[in-house]
Amino acid sequence: MVQQSLVKLSETMELHKAQLVKIQADQIHFVEQLDTTQKFLESTIPVLNNHLEAINTLQTRISLLQIQLQHSFLYQAFTQMLKNDLTLTFLVPSDLHKVVYSIIQQWNLTFNQQFGSLPLSQIITRLIVRQQLDFIPNLYYRTSDSSEIGRLVITSFFAVPRPYQIPFLVYKLITIPFLYENETL
Repeated sequence: MVQQSLVKLSETMELHKAQLVKIQADQIHFVEQLDTTQKFLESTIPVLNNHLEAINTLQTRISLLQIQLQHSFLYQAFTQMLKNDLTLTFLVPSDLHKVVYSIIQQWNLTFNQQFGSLPLSQIITRLIVRQQLDFIPNLYYRTSDSSEIGRLVITSFFAVPRPYQIPFLVYKLITIPFLYENETL
């Protein structure tokens, strides 16, 4: 009986050894897969860092491009105003929409068919009679930005015709040469 128990114990031990060898072989295979995965992840980190740097660079450039576009947009509008070319191009499209519809609503404007092909912003721009560009130093208002030195204020004056206004003509005087005793004055 002791011998039988020893044989059974021996067989059980052999069985456990075989299972342990199998478990160790599976673990080795699993460890190899983990090692391969780790190497792959480590090799992709520099690539991801390069992509991140490229994305950050692009975001910075896009921000600068937007600022330059806004500045050129304002530059063109200011140049037009300084040449007495009345304009609403200094407004952002969403603000232009608000201004146009505010003027239409405020003055209860209606348009006949002759203006049908023109955009509303162009029609409203034709109603401008004067524009003024003023600089207000930061001494006259409160600001949270210490680098702000002042603000530009653009004032546009509109003239809306009366519905039944009597038409009138405006003439521009031009100078022409005047001959007096065979001399041009």
